[in-house]
Amino acid sequence: MSKILLITPFVPTNVGAGVNYTRQFICDLSMKHKVDIVLFRAKSDLAYEIPNSNVGILKEFRISLIKKLFNALMLFFMFPLFTAKFNLLILFYLRRLIKKGNYDVVYFDFSQMFLYAKFLKHKNKILMAHDVITQRYSRVGNKLMTKYCSLTENLVLHTSNAQIFTFSDKDTTLLSSLFGVQSTPTSFYLSKDVIQAFPIKLGEYFVFFAMWRRDDNYEGLDWFLYNVLPHCLEKSFKIIGSGLSQKMQDKIRAYHNIEYLGFVDNPYPIIANAKALISPLFSGAGVKVKVIDALACGTPIIGTDIAFEGISSKYSDFMLQAKDTASFICRINRIDISLEARSRFKCNFLATYSDKNVMRYINSLE
Repeated sequence: MSKILLITPFVPTNVGAGVNYTRQFICDLSMKHKVDIVLFRAKSDLAYEIPNSNVGILKEFRISLIKKLFNALMLFFMFPLFTAKFNLLILFYLRRLIKKGNYDVVYFDFSQMFLYAKFLKHKNKILMAHDVITQRYSRVGNKLMTKYCSLTENLVLHTSNAQIFTFSDKDTTLLSSLFGVQSTPTSFYLSKDVIQAFPIKLGEYFVFFAMWRRDDNYEGLDWFLYNVLPHCLEKSFKIIGSGLSQKMQDKIRAYHNIEYLGFVDNPYPIIANAKALISPLFSGAGVKVKVIDALACGTPIIGTDIAFEGISSKYSDFMLQAKDTASFICRINRIDISLEARSRFKCNFLATYSDKNVMRYINSLE
């Protein structure tokens, strides 16, 4: 049994794609290894639920907007996403912890933790890059900001004794071409709820599924409501996920054919029986977990190129691309995939998707 120190900028929960991966990874990791966790927690965050006796929380650092601004200003010459949770007192704490803890692996979760990895010495460091931050900001259209981000991301990725993982071949290629660093792609976890959600009876509705506090998701939904929904009033839509503003909820209530369900503990039966998942994304980076989850449910997705980034073309039959108002309307009106075809696709996806390369790497170090 190895001893792992896992440092994460968020509370691992099931309320968002990235943090849910971390939650599931810890559960999997702790089946064979001891896992000590250092995390950052905002006032509004729920407490982390420890899954078993092999997992322990060593420290929760409370974070606030004022603290993040202070930290970023202290290192104003570096892009703030990488420095907002970086503090010298925390660095010294982690340094003492690693020195005394006799850890076999130190795992740095999300790019926000990579600056700590730069200044901490250990023979086995893992950097889990949930997406390529420079690509995300390059889509904002500000070249100066993109360059600012790129210089910082390049700095934090060039870390000694570090094995870097991404969530797709695409991101692995990007890290190589942009920064000259090598990395290994790994798959997301598929939860039991996803695996057990088979399409049983196709409903007469389409579904949206996201963490709506993220600008990428929110702006895509707003675009759809303004541009597409008025042309699809005879169709029915459901929106799943927390974080939707009151302003957006008021806008939704103006339409009779779209319903906001909010957070749903197990949304996958709803997704599995929907005609399709709608994913109108025009910014962002990394693999979209909601798309992976929908494919694992046997549900087709109508989405933009960005929605399907990093996902193998072998699943393209269920990835229905749309780039503008007209193509979204056309896809929605014409979709016709049988229940039998969806069940076959689900079985094939479950048989071919998962690889657990991070876990395999950690186990190889024993």
